[in-house]
Amino acid sequence: MWAEGKGIATANLGHTFQAYYDAITKGNPYPIKAMIIVGNNFLNNLPDRRKWENALKKLDFVLAIDIHPQDHIAYADVVLPESTYLEKDDPLFPIPYVPYFGLHTRVKAVEPIYNTKHVIEMMVDICRALGVEDRYFQALSKILGVDYAKLKSFYNSEGVAGIRRVQAETKGLNVNEIAERGFVVLKNRREVVGYMPYKKELPTPTGKVEIYSFILDALSKKVENPYWDALIKWVPPKIYEKNLENDEFYIVYSRSHLTTLVGNAYRILPLLRWTRLNGFLRFLLVLAKGS
Repeated sequence: MWAEGKGIATANLGHTFQAYYDAITKGNPYPIKAMIIVGNNFLNNLPDRRKWENALKKLDFVLAIDIHPQDHIAYADVVLPESTYLEKDDPLFPIPYVPYFGLHTRVKAVEPIYNTKHVIEMMVDICRALGVEDRYFQALSKILGVDYAKLKSFYNSEGVAGIRRVQAETKGLNVNEIAERGFVVLKNRREVVGYMPYKKELPTPTGKVEIYSFILDALSKKVENPYWDALIKWVPPKIYEKNLENDEFYIVYSRSHLTTLVGNAYRILPLLRWTRLNGFLRFLLVLAKGS
């Protein structure tokens, strides 16, 4: 809605985070008065930080759920601490970025050390307090493709691990084996990729290798002046042109949460340096006293 109103073409997957700013500050395409932020340091990720800080101030209510003291937490009305990955179970998720199809999960190694919870437990508790717990499990059962009554029953008896169990049973899998290994492969590389594109068609409109994107072509028709070309071509990468010293290097990010957390790490480096030096001085003092 926001993109079409501005004549911007967007893919039909996911959401456009930039649209939130107009929704918060201008009510376009509809007003947003409250926000739940889960594990996303968008103040550090998005351009024009001050603009987004002002947007957060305009909200009536901000709930932050995180395991780190992210930047936006300073603007939250309520902060709920989530358990770290070693302290929680997870449902079954598809294994991403691999040439086969499988499912993986996370198994709790230790009980939460502090008063923390899994984000799913928080959502259930919030929905229960609002009197919409059943609607939450009905929606979740549709997303996961499992029986609603069984999902709710298993969750109430086992927590998030119960969600994993009902997923496994629905797919005819042994949940204990998955929990032991952490993953299960359902289709190997040959079954998924096969002999593409020689003996098996590619998952493209033509079934062949394409140098012309029909998806980009369709998006081009939504705007007057598209800034892309449906025909694949080489675009030189833009880099920060600077002659690096021998002890300097570019930080290359993979597709991970490192980009979210690294800003916080940079901000605390002076503190870490002082702590390290202070600790070393204390160590020297202990040695001096011992001698």
